[in-house]
Amino acid sequence: METLDFLFDNKEVDEKQTIKNVKKFFDTKYNSLLALTNISTLKAVDYGNTKVNTSPNNSVETIRVRQLQAKEYLKAIHECINSLEPLKAKALTYRLIEHRKVTEIMEITSYEKTRIYDSINEACCEFASILKLATDINLISYKEQ
Repeated sequence: METLDFLFDNKEVDEKQTIKNVKKFFDTKYNSLLALTNISTLKAVDYGNTKVNTSPNNSVETIRVRQLQAKEYLKAIHECINSLEPLKAKALTYRLIEHRKVTEIMEITSYEKTRIYDSINEACCEFASILKLATDINLISYKEQ
């Protein structure tokens, strides 16, 4: 029954803090995931019987596993973004991933500044909810009772 707990979650979401969490996530963690997927290793994986004295934290296999995990997270993140309404998905992508100015987003989407800001904030809250369901990443903050 624990898997259905999210359906009956009666806690009140702290939207301002959730928005901050999502923005911080895209400023830090998202870029780390991108960087990790772009790391190239010069060595090939060797599954021979030769024992090598290297740190297990730096082995090629460990790096490859981390890269695969990062790619899966990025795929899930992009699927969550694509599941949003088109304006919200564009606003979130342009502002938090591509770091475009609001004036540029206004020109592209033909919406006013306040609508863009509202869309970004709404997208952040919806994105956090969807991401929590799709992955083990929880960016949602709750108000203290």
